[in-house]
Amino acid sequence: MHLYLRLLRSSAHDYSDVEQQTLRELLEAGPGIERVKEISRHPKGGYRVTMDIVRESLDDLVLYIPSIGYMAAI
Repeated sequence: MHLYLRLLRSSAHDYSDVEQQTLRELLEAGPGIERVKEISRHPKGGYRVTMDIVRESLDDLVLYIPSIGYMAAI
């Protein structure tokens, strides 16, 4: 399943390559993630993330995102 999220965190983003790579690694380790396709700066702040995920893991991902210090904006 293809998934698009806007991810924010409570502390300030620096949008560095290191921050984006760390986010990619955290997401790739997440439940049911098959592939992280894109991570880029969102025009309103945070990151625009597109990924492929196993549909049955969506609930687990919703719980995982806050555990890595991010929240999904809807």
